[in-house]
Amino acid sequence: MATDNPLDNPIFFDVLWRLSALFAILYVGVAVREWRRRADRRKESLVPGAVSATLLTCVVVAAAFAGGVAWWIVVTLLGVQLTVEYASLTSLDAGYKWLVVIWSIVGPSVSAIAFPDSMWTPAIQLVVVYLIATALPIVTGRNNDATAALGRVTLCGLYIILPLEYLLLVRSQGDHGLRILFLVLISVGLSDAFGYIAGTKAGGPKLAVNTSPEKTWSGVIGSVAGAAIGGVLFHSPLSISAMVSATVAYAILIAVLAVWGDLVESVLKRSAGVKNVGNTLPGFGGFLDRFDSLLIPAWFAVLLVEVG
Repeated sequence: MATDNPLDNPIFFDVLWRLSALFAILYVGVAVREWRRRADRRKESLVPGAVSATLLTCVVVAAAFAGGVAWWIVVTLLGVQLTVEYASLTSLDAGYKWLVVIWSIVGPSVSAIAFPDSMWTPAIQLVVVYLIATALPIVTGRNNDATAALGRVTLCGLYIILPLEYLLLVRSQGDHGLRILFLVLISVGLSDAFGYIAGTKAGGPKLAVNTSPEKTWSGVIGSVAGAAIGGVLFHSPLSISAMVSATVAYAILIAVLAVWGDLVESVLKRSAGVKNVGNTLPGFGGFLDRFDSLLIPAWFAVLLVEVG
């Protein structure tokens, strides 16, 4: 797993100045919001979220450009954190919890080191872990809630661990994989940002009131618009397709999948009766609250690599 110097990548500075411009606009908006917030301190400050988003973006962008060990470390650490939060959220028993946590550590290593060119490796892991999970109640004799636990383990793999492994494998596919990875990351980031702005400013009809009471159709429209803008802004450096319209179409589909991933986490939170998964990430809650919208789009990244 060779690690590259990000500065040597031909698209690094093209991507960097565009991201810097977007964050400059973000901080102008945050400053305006804080100025207006002086009259009503009941409104939540956006500063912690903006700082968290900036720091996370710096780490993810640097690691993605570097690839190799750097990207493997970031993805593995993220996977462990998301898996621990998921296990706590779904109240997994200790045996199943340790199973998925170990999987979140070993799985990316197997995919990135042993079989970096095989897109089948994560799927094979899912089968192996499923067999181990089915053996646990047989060996321990603890059959209560075994069916639900098996479902939670499987969902953990499909929703968290496999998508992150695929982001590792996508990055291992050379320059083409790097460009697809950034299309997904940028589309998801702008989808989240514009969706939040449109949803809070415009309001309107609810998207799924029993699942996520705060999400609105205006927020979905904002998400799609944000991703489309990202597709236009980053079409030149990423060069996913010769046509801007194709890049924008990919970005819009990624935005829809991002909203879907967000709603999946909302289902889990409603089932557990909590608003946020944790409080480890200022301005967002838990890491799963921040990265939920990245997980399902990761499957689309694999498809783009395969058809590209």
